[in-house]
Amino acid sequence: MTMIQPQREHLPLVRPSLTQRAEMVDAHGGVLEVYLTISFYPDGRPGEMFITAAKVGSVLRGLFDAMATMASYALQYGVPATAVAEALISFEFEPRGATGDPEHPQAKSIVDWIGKRLLAAS
Repeated sequence: MTMIQPQREHLPLVRPSLTQRAEMVDAHGGVLEVYLTISFYPDGRPGEMFITAAKVGSVLRGLFDAMATMASYALQYGVPATAVAEALISFEFEPRGATGDPEHPQAKSIVDWIGKRLLAAS
Protein backbone atom coordinates (compact mmCIF):
# COMPACT_ATOMS: atom_id res chain seq x y z
CA MET A 1 0.00 0.00 0.00
CA THR A 2 1.40 3.35 -1.03
CA MET A 3 1.04 6.17 1.46
CA ILE A 4 0.46 9.66 0.08
CA GLN A 5 2.60 12.21 1.86
CA PRO A 6 0.85 15.55 2.34
CA GLN A 7 2.79 18.57 1.19
CA ARG A 8 2.93 21.81 3.13
CA GLU A 9 2.43 24.93 1.03
CA HIS A 10 4.39 27.77 2.62
CA LEU A 11 3.22 31.33 2.22
CA PRO A 12 5.48 33.82 0.44
CA LEU A 13 7.66 36.01 2.66
CA VAL A 14 5.55 39.05 1.80
CA ARG A 15 1.79 38.43 1.84
CA PRO A 16 -1.40 40.39 2.31
CA SER A 17 -3.25 40.09 5.60
CA LEU A 18 -6.36 41.30 7.37
CA THR A 19 -6.50 42.20 11.06
CA GLN A 20 -9.83 42.45 12.86
CA ARG A 21 -10.50 43.42 16.48
CA ALA A 22 -13.24 42.08 18.73
CA GLU A 23 -14.16 42.98 22.28
CA MET A 24 -16.38 40.72 24.38
CA VAL A 25 -17.60 41.21 27.93
CA ASP A 26 -17.67 38.20 30.24
CA ALA A 27 -20.28 37.42 32.91
CA HIS A 28 -18.26 39.32 35.53
CA GLY A 29 -17.94 42.49 33.46
CA GLY A 30 -14.38 41.82 32.34
CA VAL A 31 -13.50 42.72 28.76
CA LEU A 32 -11.64 40.32 26.47
CA GLU A 33 -9.97 42.25 23.65
CA VAL A 34 -8.78 40.04 20.78
CA TYR A 35 -7.05 40.77 17.49
CA LEU A 36 -7.27 38.16 14.72
CA THR A 37 -4.85 38.41 11.79
CA ILE A 38 -5.38 36.22 8.73
CA SER A 39 -2.66 36.10 6.07
CA PHE A 40 -3.41 35.10 2.49
CA TYR A 41 -1.75 33.26 -0.39
CA PRO A 42 -1.36 35.28 -3.61
CA ASP A 43 -4.55 33.65 -4.98
CA GLY A 44 -6.57 34.94 -1.98
CA ARG A 45 -6.84 31.74 0.07
CA PRO A 46 -6.27 32.08 3.84
CA GLY A 47 -2.95 30.49 4.79
CA GLU A 48 -2.26 31.36 8.40
CA MET A 49 -3.73 33.09 11.40
CA PHE A 50 -2.49 34.82 14.52
CA ILE A 51 -4.57 35.53 17.62
CA THR A 52 -3.45 38.23 20.04
CA ALA A 53 -5.36 38.91 23.23
CA ALA A 54 -4.79 41.92 25.45
CA LYS A 55 -4.50 41.60 29.22
CA VAL A 56 -4.80 37.82 29.45
CA GLY A 57 -2.75 35.30 31.35
CA SER A 58 -0.18 32.92 29.93
CA VAL A 59 -2.61 29.98 29.80
CA LEU A 60 -5.16 31.74 27.60
CA ARG A 61 -2.40 33.30 25.48
CA GLY A 62 -0.87 29.83 25.02
CA LEU A 63 -4.20 28.30 24.05
CA PHE A 64 -4.80 31.03 21.46
CA ASP A 65 -1.29 30.49 20.06
CA ALA A 66 -1.85 26.72 19.88
CA MET A 67 -5.24 27.11 18.17
CA ALA A 68 -3.84 29.57 15.62
CA THR A 69 -0.83 27.36 14.91
CA MET A 70 -3.00 24.27 14.39
CA ALA A 71 -5.39 26.17 12.11
CA SER A 72 -2.44 27.57 10.14
CA TYR A 73 -0.90 24.13 9.66
CA ALA A 74 -4.26 22.73 8.54
CA LEU A 75 -4.61 25.51 5.96
CA GLN A 76 -1.02 25.03 4.74
CA TYR A 77 -1.52 21.27 4.37
CA GLY A 78 -4.58 21.78 2.18
CA VAL A 79 -7.55 21.64 4.55
CA PRO A 80 -10.13 24.05 3.08
CA ALA A 81 -10.55 27.23 5.12
CA THR A 82 -14.30 26.59 5.20
CA ALA A 83 -13.70 23.25 6.96
CA VAL A 84 -11.36 24.86 9.52
CA ALA A 85 -13.86 27.68 10.11
CA GLU A 86 -16.81 25.31 10.49
CA ALA A 87 -14.85 23.35 13.11
CA LEU A 88 -14.62 26.54 15.21
CA ILE A 89 -18.10 27.97 14.68
CA SER A 90 -20.69 27.20 17.37
CA PHE A 91 -18.30 26.70 20.31
CA GLU A 92 -20.26 28.25 23.15
CA PHE A 93 -18.68 29.59 26.36
CA GLU A 94 -17.96 32.87 28.16
CA PRO A 95 -17.42 35.50 27.12
CA ARG A 96 -20.25 35.54 24.59
CA GLY A 97 -22.48 38.18 23.05
CA ALA A 98 -21.61 41.49 21.43
CA THR A 99 -18.25 41.60 19.62
CA GLY A 100 -17.96 45.16 18.33
CA ASP A 101 -17.42 43.66 14.85
CA PRO A 102 -19.96 45.18 12.43
CA GLU A 103 -19.88 42.11 10.16
CA HIS A 104 -20.32 39.63 13.03
CA PRO A 105 -21.88 41.62 15.89
CA GLN A 106 -22.75 38.56 18.02
CA ALA A 107 -20.82 35.42 18.87
CA LYS A 108 -21.33 32.41 21.13
CA SER A 109 -17.64 32.66 22.19
CA ILE A 110 -14.41 34.16 20.96
CA VAL A 111 -13.70 30.86 19.13
CA ASP A 112 -17.10 31.13 17.40
CA TRP A 113 -16.20 34.68 16.31
CA ILE A 114 -12.79 33.54 15.00
CA GLY A 115 -14.49 30.82 12.96
CA LYS A 116 -16.96 33.33 11.51
CA ARG A 117 -14.14 35.72 10.56
CA LEU A 118 -12.16 32.91 8.90
CA LEU A 119 -15.26 31.80 6.99
CA ALA A 120 -15.84 35.36 5.80
CA ALA A 121 -12.21 35.56 4.65
CA SER A 122 -12.49 32.31 2.68
